Amino acid sequence: MLVPLCMTGAWGSSLAPANATIIAGTWRIVLEGQGQACMLHLARDGAAAGDPAGCEVKALGRVGVVRWRSKPDGLALVDGEGRTQLFLSPIPGGRYQGYTRQEASVVLERLAP
Repeated sequence: MLVPLCMTGAWGSSLAPANATIIAGTWRIVLEGQGQACMLHLARDGAAAGDPAGCEVKALGRVGVVRWRSKPDGLALVDGEGRTQLFLSPIPGGRYQGYTRQEASVVLERLAP
């Protein structure tokens, strides 16, 4: 006899998001196949800004990133409407990696806290 399995609710995660003071600081966006640098400032209050202004749009090929959110499994870069534009997962060396819609690798490397 087959018994239907009904799932209600969401699966929980035992991982906690990283503390904002750990993530906040200046990061370099490294896009696979591009030589130009773009800095991304992540503030403790969740604000994000490219340096030079708007460089993250060109680097990521997306709308501007104005906020960031720490997630249990990584870091989300968010646009002005609250939509995640890029999700990055932690990788060795204290870096984060994600992929653009064109499947190019994007790595965030910390420059300064």
